[in-house]
Amino acid sequence: MTAPKIFIFLFFIVSFSACSKKSNIEYLVPEKLAGMDLQRTLDNKEAEQNVNQLHNKFVSGTENIVAFYENDDTKCELYISTFPDTLKALDVFHKMMRGVRQDTSVFTHFTPRVIGDQGIIMLLGMGRVHYFFTKGKEVYWLQADQGKAEEAITELVNSE
Repeated sequence: MTAPKIFIFLFFIVSFSACSKKSNIEYLVPEKLAGMDLQRTLDNKEAEQNVNQLHNKFVSGTENIVAFYENDDTKCELYISTFPDTLKALDVFHKMMRGVRQDTSVFTHFTPRVIGDQGIIMLLGMGRVHYFFTKGKEVYWLQADQGKAEEAITELVNSE
């Protein structure tokens, strides 16, 4: 093979792999959760705007994704934000704990739990069950309809 042909071949290989490559955070999103199919995701900027808009301030991580699941009349949403390191993720997690405990107008029944070896926080609010936890550099928030909430959080915590 001549040098120009090798260059063109390598260019196409690199271009193809760059186009088809998922971001690191996308690998954290299951295709199914509690029998619900992944319907769509919001990535990076769109997810960041969504998360920040929910809080009326900047709280998102360096990489963000929002996943929407649905099956029949059951829905859930999964929010994942990645932070520069585990300490920053834990700092955000503790701020979230303080925030939801202080604002009892939206969330009630603040309940620390353990699933497997994963510590999580469970809350009730807006007619749904909410869970949040950290895993490494990521902070997860899952909100689900009550009928599928326990199954969804258990599957999420146990997924890799």
